Amino acid sequence: MFNRFRLNLFLVGGLLLSFVNARGQDSLQVMEGKNMCSLGSQSSFSIQIPQVKQKEIMSGWRKYVKQGTKKSAEEDGGEIILSQAVIPALGIDTFTVYAKTEATDRGVLFTSFYHWNDSLFISSSIDVSKTEKISGFIRTFAIQEYKNAVEDELKTNQKMLKTLESNLEDLISENDNSAKKINEYKRNIEQLKSDIKTTDKELDLKSEEVIRQKLYVESYTGTPEAKAVEEKKFKDLSKQKNKLIDKKEDMYKEIDDKEKKIKDKERLIEKNTNEIIPAKKDQITAQKVAVQQVEIKLSVIK
Repeated sequence: MFNRFRLNLFLVGGLLLSFVNARGQDSLQVMEGKNMCSLGSQSSFSIQIPQVKQKEIMSGWRKYVKQGTKKSAEEDGGEIILSQAVIPALGIDTFTVYAKTEATDRGVLFTSFYHWNDSLFISSSIDVSKTEKISGFIRTFAIQEYKNAVEDELKTNQKMLKTLESNLEDLISENDNSAKKINEYKRNIEQLKSDIKTTDKELDLKSEEVIRQKLYVESYTGTPEAKAVEEKKFKDLSKQKNKLIDKKEDMYKEIDDKEKKIKDKERLIEKNTNEIIPAKKDQITAQKVAVQQVEIKLSVIK
């Protein structure tokens, strides 16, 4: 058990260290280039946003790009277009902004185009200052969307961890309840054994009554009517005896049933203790690592 605990700690530490090393420099970079939009091949700004969905990015961008403006961003032919707007984050200039998305293995490639005063598409070769503002504007959006996705991932993993911990508590409670049931069944068995002893005594007495009444009937010399009464008494005593026999048999069956239930509960406790609970604890350990990994991922998004 101690070695297993040390191994778990080693694995947790190793996984977290490797994750920190892998994600320590995580950042989202805006790339300039040429891409196709509805106005042909134009200067553009692209950024890869991990683990997001196209629908969420399209919806998020429509809200983001129109902040501080009185214009609406409309979708047309797969593009989101904000026409002739002054975007406060970019200064006092007027832009028509075109944006499109493309699903990738890592998430979504987001590309946008900035048509300045319906004259030129901005690039660093035209205006470095505007390009820097645009890059910052896009990157802020990408970080926001990426963080939202990772926060959702964190919530999902935290929920999974709570479920596993709840499952473990249920297993422990199941063992406790099973132990209580075993003690209850054992008390029932002891009471049944005591009742059987009492029934045995009653049965011995009833058997003697039956024998006496049988001998009495066999040697009876009275009237037929009186003999019929004694024969009926004999039958009633025999029925009472049989009921005691049946009662005793039922108690033995109940003891057998309780003993079977005890064995079933003991097997359940053994399986929970030796197999299911340790496996559940391993799952919890792994899930805690998963939660910590997502927390680290979230912390390095800058």
